[in-house]
Amino acid sequence: MIATLLFFAVIFGVSWVYATVKTKAKREVFFKEQYDTQRSLTHSDLHITTNATVEAIRHSLDKHIPADESAKAVFFGGSMKKTHQTDFRTVWQHRSKITTGGDGDEFTASVTFRPENNRTHAVVSIDRWREKDGITRRAGIRVMQQFMDAAVAAFKETDPNAHVETRSAA
Repeated sequence: MIATLLFFAVIFGVSWVYATVKTKAKREVFFKEQYDTQRSLTHSDLHITTNATVEAIRHSLDKHIPADESAKAVFFGGSMKKTHQTDFRTVWQHRSKITTGGDGDEFTASVTFRPENNRTHAVVSIDRWREKDGITRRAGIRVMQQFMDAAVAAFKETDPNAHVETRSAA
């Protein structure tokens, strides 16, 4: 009985050490630059201050971040889809079904608005993302960056003088 418990404890311990070392090696040795890029996108938010209204910004965001429901986009390149919208928050989800062995690249991003004294403050963030062995695939990171760039372009279209600042996520 004790030998069986000891056997399973050793197997569990070896598996845990292997998974931990593998993740750390991928993040700090083999895919360090990729992980650093991922971390800069997922652990920081864009804080944007503009004179544009929430309605104007939303219209511009819809133009710059269109939903592509085509089979090609969903299966091969991935598609952005608006999944939730309230008066002061819009959430998108990116999904791709085939690119990673059926799991696909996936992340959820949002824009949160706070109107105040004829100005609008907004926070653009990547809220959730998928990792495999501690790393998000390059394709997923690329789409996260495209989302952030498209969001900034949408704000700049409504107000060329919009102030954009990157801050560490809380």
